[in-house]
Amino acid sequence: MHEIYYECTVDQALIKEAAVLETVSAVIDLLGFKNKISLSLILCSDEEIKEVNHDTRNKDKATDVLSFPMQGEDEFITITPQHIGDIMISFDTLVRQASVLGHTNMDEFIRLLIHGMLHIKGYDHETEQESILMQQEEDRISLLLEEQGIAKENLI
Repeated sequence: MHEIYYECTVDQALIKEAAVLETVSAVIDLLGFKNKISLSLILCSDEEIKEVNHDTRNKDKATDVLSFPMQGEDEFITITPQHIGDIMISFDTLVRQASVLGHTNMDEFIRLLIHGMLHIKGYDHETEQESILMQQEEDRISLLLEEQGIAKENLI
């Protein structure tokens, strides 16, 4: 079993932690990590993610998701679980985007989580080709989660 370090700095009464952890674990498995891994996930406010975005990327604005990958999965590392990285998701932005896009908060959480996990896995969207490949993988993982019934649960 993977180790997921989860922190929520927004109103925790709004968040179903079990749904979050189940979804994170399912995404990890669908992305094909071979070894037992650990991952940190923080659900935070726009204010918090804006500060980190400024400090790490010199961008003075809130964003929906930030990923901080560690080194890629390495077959020669024998320490388990191997920490693959950290993901921050702004819950404020998540709720706004879900409303604008016309889907549930859980659907938007899944979209942002998959996006962040793909960055940790090494995907990027700096070029049009990279964007296409990343979007295809996001769609594939999202569909597999839906087939497993993961997207049926509401985040709040």
